[in-house]
Amino acid sequence: RWTEATIHGSWRNRASGNWKVLEEGGRHVMAHTQFAPIGPPMLVTGSRFLGDYAFETQIRPLGFDPEYGFGLVVRYQNSRCYDFVRITRGQIALLHRYHGSTKLLASRGYAFDVDRYYAVRVECVGSKITVSVDGQLVLEAQEEEYLLGKVGFWAQLPARFADICLSTSREAQAAAQQRAGDWAAEERALRES
Repeated sequence: RWTEATIHGSWRNRASGNWKVLEEGGRHVMAHTQFAPIGPPMLVTGSRFLGDYAFETQIRPLGFDPEYGFGLVVRYQNSRCYDFVRITRGQIALLHRYHGSTKLLASRGYAFDVDRYYAVRVECVGSKITVSVDGQLVLEAQEEEYLLGKVGFWAQLPARFADICLSTSREAQAAAQQRAGDWAAEERALRES
C-alpha cells in the first residue's frame, strides 16, 4: 500500500536505499537513514479521492539542518504537487508545493530535539489545514488548490516515523468512495467510446 514517490532518480545510486523498517522498543518504525537533499525521498499511501481526514504519526528527529528537513505530506496529487509539514532546526512550517515552486502557508519557531518522539497531527477539513504537536495546535492555514489527496511522509535527513494513523469520518469515506466510483465510470465510458 505504500509507494516511494520521487522526482529524482538518485535514490537508485544508494546501495542501502532511503528507507528501512527497524525494531525499536518492541515496535516497528520507518527510518530514513541518510542525507538526501534532492527529491525529496517520500513514502505515500491512501486514496487520491479522500478529502477530509486527520493524519498523524510519531516523529523522532535524528539530526537538524536550517535548510533541509522532514515531515508529513497531505493532499498529495503527485510527486510535484502536494501540501506538507516541514520540520527543520528550530522551526515547523506548513507549505504548498506546485511543481517547481513552494509557497509558505504558515510557520513558527519550535524547539525539537533528537531525544524523543513528537506526536504530529495534520487535519484537513475543506480548505482548512491545522497542525498539532503533542496535542497543541501550532499551525493553521487555508489552502484551496488541493482539496483531495493521499498522505505520506518525507525526509531529507535521518528521522524515524512510528504509529502512523489515517482517520476520517464515515461521511468523508463515503464521499471518497463515490468520487472513486464516478471516476471509474467515466474511465469505462471513455474506453467504450
